[in-house]
Amino acid sequence: MQELPHRPINVWFITDGRPGHESQLIGLSERLQAKAAVSMKWIDATNTATSFRTKALKTGPDGQPDIVIGSGHRTHKLLRIIAKQYQAFSVVLMKPSLPKSLFDAIICPRHDGLSDHPRVLSTLGAINKIIPPPENQQRSIHLMLIGGPSKHFDWDEPTLIEQIKQICQADTRKYWLLSGSRRTPETFMSAMTTLTTCELANLKIITHDSPETAPLEQLLVQSLETWVSPDSVSMVYESLTAESPTILFELSPSKPKQLSRVCQGIQHLVDTTYVSTYQQWSQGHTPLPPLQALWEAERAAIWLLGRFHKQHKKKSASTTLNTHTSRQNLR
Repeated sequence: MQELPHRPINVWFITDGRPGHESQLIGLSERLQAKAAVSMKWIDATNTATSFRTKALKTGPDGQPDIVIGSGHRTHKLLRIIAKQYQAFSVVLMKPSLPKSLFDAIICPRHDGLSDHPRVLSTLGAINKIIPPPENQQRSIHLMLIGGPSKHFDWDEPTLIEQIKQICQADTRKYWLLSGSRRTPETFMSAMTTLTTCELANLKIITHDSPETAPLEQLLVQSLETWVSPDSVSMVYESLTAESPTILFELSPSKPKQLSRVCQGIQHLVDTTYVSTYQQWSQGHTPLPPLQALWEAERAAIWLLGRFHKQHKKKSASTTLNTHTSRQNLR
């Protein structure tokens, strides 16, 4: 590993192109830049030539990497190859598919179930690129975020649509924006569009990929109240990071007698009052912002830099000792 005293830390980010994984990497990269002098390089792990011919990876003007960070199982093999080739500090942003001992640091959601370890940071949900707004942030919209079929929750369109109708009709002075996602079925979006025409004048459908739609991070920090379908785990944590009062639509777990780790994670948020539920709302509960600030990208960046500098000092000390010992043996 190179000496670092007079230059930025060179960080290589390896992505598999999946939006959720890229959001994690972007969120961490932005906080690393805020905490230290950092130069960055981005590598696409889906590029076959890159994956199996690491010599094709040019180090660039900033030299070889000090830290290599990957998110997504498809990045793990390439991450290990690069880390070994350049003796770089290796970081993975999820429960790895390879043995944990192969990585210098692991940052993953608590629901992944990894045991506490000096090399493991468990976060409350996956890290994201949302930046909590200032205390005087002006909020003026009401937001609904819808996911789609998943292996963790039963997708029940009629029930979900009825809940949306009840929420909109409970206070017609509130104007709602509803956004689907890549997983949202066309049948649901079509039904909602019909409802806005016939019954719900205070609801507007927006598409997540429309150039006319503001980025989700902008909408969340402006939201007075955000409803999220529980299958959309990443959007739940993004809403909490934006410090918006977050309420979950009611969908049944796919396996109620044996909750998946994702379902357990959602239930933990309910039990610790980070979020409230449709049932609580229907009983008159007033949604509130999270009692505790949740900015896991910030916490992860601080922890990661601490781990990196600690290991770097240890390696530098070991190198110095070995050099001194070799000189002594030559005398």
